[in-house]
Amino acid sequence: MGGRMSRNKGARGEREFIAILQEAVDEVMGEDAPELKRNLFQTREGGADVAGMPEALDFMALEIKRQEALNIEAWWNQTLEQAAGTNRIPVLAYRQSRRKWRVIMTAVFTALDGDARVTYTLSSFARIEVSLEDFLNWFKHMLRGQNR
Repeated sequence: MGGRMSRNKGARGEREFIAILQEAVDEVMGEDAPELKRNLFQTREGGADVAGMPEALDFMALEIKRQEALNIEAWWNQTLEQAAGTNRIPVLAYRQSRRKWRVIMTAVFTALDGDARVTYTLSSFARIEVSLEDFLNWFKHMLRGQNR
């Protein structure tokens, strides 16, 4: 598959993953939830695949891939480039046909510092692969922390 069919498949994959994120955002934020959408200018201007996250919730640089041939190293490098120079956590979501979504991200942990929660992001070389369910649990946790 090449050309337009491949681009259409990628766009469908982005819409599919954004719908999953939207459900989590709606659950956490309720009536105040923003509407997430594809970043239609990503090819021309660069940037993450998702637009619509308010600045306070823009904590990740998300790259979404829906392809049969895996090219994880190149995709991860693209994700790191998007996050470079920002405080955003690099996140790569990908899926092949008839397979579940998988997520690769920089290892992140949260610790308590007195009454405050502090999130630490490890080096971009300390990446982890997690299931969609585990990613969504983390994503909702981050939304709740940002939405105070």
